[in-house]
Amino acid sequence: MAIFYSGASAAGAFSGLLAFGIGQLDHTWGYRGWRFIYGIEGVFTVLLAIGAFWFVHDTPAKVGKWLTHEERQFLLLRHKYSAGGETGVAEKSEFSWKQAAMAFKSIHIYAVALIEFTLCVTVYGYSFILPTIINNLGYDAAEAQAMTVPPYVFACLITAFSGWAADRYQQRMLSVLLPNLTALAGFIIMMVSVNCPSVPGVTLFGVFLTTGGLYPISPAVTAWISLNCAGTMKRAVGIAAMISFSQLGGIVGSNIYISSQAPTYPVGFGISLGMLAVFGCIWPVIYYFILKQINATRGAMDENEIRAKYTEEELSEMGDLSPLFRYAT
Repeated sequence: MAIFYSGASAAGAFSGLLAFGIGQLDHTWGYRGWRFIYGIEGVFTVLLAIGAFWFVHDTPAKVGKWLTHEERQFLLLRHKYSAGGETGVAEKSEFSWKQAAMAFKSIHIYAVALIEFTLCVTVYGYSFILPTIINNLGYDAAEAQAMTVPPYVFACLITAFSGWAADRYQQRMLSVLLPNLTALAGFIIMMVSVNCPSVPGVTLFGVFLTTGGLYPISPAVTAWISLNCAGTMKRAVGIAAMISFSQLGGIVGSNIYISSQAPTYPVGFGISLGMLAVFGCIWPVIYYFILKQINATRGAMDENEIRAKYTEEELSEMGDLSPLFRYAT
């Protein structure tokens, strides 16, 4: 998840470089530079999407050339029995409207969507005003685009490291909380220093903290919800629903930074700080203790009694509602 999502922060770095370079075509053939950005980057996007049709596979079962039969079987079986920890049961992988509907009834979808919604509000708004913040430090528009590259490179590295650490130490809540705290600190530094162009280093430090804090959150929450939704169909719909709900934050984030309030943006910074503090830092801790309590309650149950009461098929049908399932914390 972290490697996949690091593409977002890497894209932020390359987009600054591309915008700086392509912007030099301004007035070429009578067109403004931004038109060339849409055209050139759009062509690459379409070509990559067409190529992905042949190179991206739905499941290991459909990979024929670079996996042996034994390797395919290993991956399929590992996935089937991976949910819920050591006491997990076989997951159902068939299409099921019932399993899809269960995703919308799961509190875990909405619990994590709150965190991701907050991220979308902050990261959308932040990406819009970052060049303006850097421009206010004395750089012109083109230089400001180029100066956005280092923070995004830093975020790419932090995203990959955060994913490694979350898996290495099995700490899902901390992989959400710590980046949110980092971003919160960055926003505070920027809000205090952005009106003081005489200390550009302080503002840039805040920019690095904010960017490095925001981008590791999406892979962390996506991995968290995928671990806590058992059943292939329920997990697929659950991840999609969580991302769909949270993307509504982009509507909010793109409208809270009012141009007349530049460069201090009290409304934009204030909303971002408030949401990061409540739903980015406090709520993940509360959700963590809810999961711990559920796991403790289920852990107190006798496994032999559970298996005597339910068949393997029934436990599999329950998914993460099974008393044998343990939520990732």
